[in-house]
Amino acid sequence: MPRIWKPKPFECMTNKVTLGLIAAGALILGATHVFALEAGTVFERPQPPLEEQLGSIRSHNFEVAQACGHYIILGCFKSRSAARARLRSLGGSMVGGGAGTYVVNTDDYPNFRDGWYCVADGPYATRSEAESIAWKEAIPDAYVKSGC
Repeated sequence: MPRIWKPKPFECMTNKVTLGLIAAGALILGATHVFALEAGTVFERPQPPLEEQLGSIRSHNFEVAQACGHYIILGCFKSRSAARARLRSLGGSMVGGGAGTYVVNTDDYPNFRDGWYCVADGPYATRSEAESIAWKEAIPDAYVKSGC
């Protein structure tokens, strides 16, 4: 297999962190390959298409367990691109109360109406914890919703 990348001897990141970042980048970009770090070289291994991998993940109940909690809804849209635009306008995924702000597909959450993409901050353990986050100043129509 071709040699793709070789780390320098004293890089800031360990090989394990580098591997994790490479694998995360591959998933985010929709790549159909997984990278493995062996003796300082990254090799490609063919994997099933991303849709098949996601189908396998979605068949497990842990996705619903992650949905439990209270979310601050910052806007819902019929298109994922419109929801992503709202998220970008708010400052991206690093803003909010610390639980994480991101676009959710409402089909994946039991108490959400199907067919929407919402910008959500959460989950938070309690409604009062979610309500304590100061989103109302930026988004007057923001509201808290239980995910399960």
